[in-house]
Amino acid sequence: MKKVLSSLLIFILALNFTQKQNKFVSTSFKLKKLSNDRAILQIFLTPTPGIHINSQPAPEISFESKDLKIVDVKFEVDEKNYLNTKKPISFYLVLNSKNLNAITGKFTYFYCFEKEGWCSKFTEKFEIKLPEH
Repeated sequence: MKKVLSSLLIFILALNFTQKQNKFVSTSFKLKKLSNDRAILQIFLTPTPGIHINSQPAPEISFESKDLKIVDVKFEVDEKNYLNTKKPISFYLVLNSKNLNAITGKFTYFYCFEKEGWCSKFTEKFEIKLPEH
């Protein structure tokens, strides 16, 4: 009985630490280091059929480290003013520390399923190792 309970407890704890995924939109992150103190974080969103990503409110990102500063954000919109998911969202960054090994934070966006008439906000945690330049 103790073995079953401890196995169940471990399983429940593992569920709490599992990365939350959006079943309607897959996300991938790519970091390009431009110089010692500059980088571009590109985020690619791939929605399932029927889902679109809103450009307003615009996708947002926040970082755990105070050593990062966003200097520009670029993304394209389509004819309906939805996010063009064939192109990445690009966050241009200044890295204020040479001791950064990884970038961790949260990425938030809004998506909608037009046929069913609903929209939702999604926040995803991420961690990206900094590439060597």
